[in-house]
Amino acid sequence: MIEDFNMTFELQRKRLGRISMRPDTRAYSQDPFTLRDYSKQVGRWTLGFWQTIRRHGVWPSAFWLFLAPYLLEVVLVSAVLLATSALGLFVLAGAVGGEPVLSIPFYGEGVTAVTAFLPPTALLVGLFVPDYALTCVLAMVRRRPSYLFYGLFFLPMRLIDAYLALRMIPRAWTASSDGRWRSPVRVSNRP
Repeated sequence: MIEDFNMTFELQRKRLGRISMRPDTRAYSQDPFTLRDYSKQVGRWTLGFWQTIRRHGVWPSAFWLFLAPYLLEVVLVSAVLLATSALGLFVLAGAVGGEPVLSIPFYGEGVTAVTAFLPPTALLVGLFVPDYALTCVLAMVRRRPSYLFYGLFFLPMRLIDAYLALRMIPRAWTASSDGRWRSPVRVSNRP
């Protein structure tokens, strides 16, 4: 699905040379305009990454020595982020819905159990604050105050990324691909 992942793995697997980046290289990309297009693009990238892992497998190398912890991180962070967010929504529904929601059988007891272990402020601080704090630092370093506004939406985007990272794992073992890239339909905004 994604040729650059496939090419990187082939170069490493066959020991054909090093992969490097020139700092003076200029590249242009066309960012997706809608959330749907973003989800499709990230889904393609993630599916292609997992398909490449399936296609090339594991071999003893420094490449895999560094790739394995990354894979573990992607899976664990995605699972923890989604699970924590689900718990947050579970608690939020009880807080917003009040007594009518909390009186649903087992729901009130569940909210009490979750909040005893993970208070709502801990959820907010643990999920949103660190992410937004890094955005604030980046906004200062890059001198881009617009990041402060965009940063409010980064957590939902990370949730989409986490969902797609996990969702594409089984698809990578069931969807077929020959490793060739096919360009998605793009809209040009250049004159």
